Amino acid sequence: MKRKIILFVLAHLSIGLFAQVAIGKDSAPVESAVLELVSSDKGMLFPRLTTAQREAISDPADGLCVYDTDENRILHFNEK
Repeated sequence: MKRKIILFVLAHLSIGLFAQVAIGKDSAPVESAVLELVSSDKGMLFPRLTTAQREAISDPADGLCVYDTDENRILHFNEK
């Protein structure tokens, strides 16, 4: 049982070593980016919420982005 716990902990600790992700790219992501999206013919789709749903988000993080379907625009939180 002790061995299983140690293996579980080691497996989950190693996940942080590969935290940077590049999508649509064969090489490594930009060093300072957590996520890099690369495409010449596609875009990024933000979560789509109504104004009521957006306003119901409790304690949104600064920089959180959503697409407001009532206002037809991308909004980001910058309250703190």
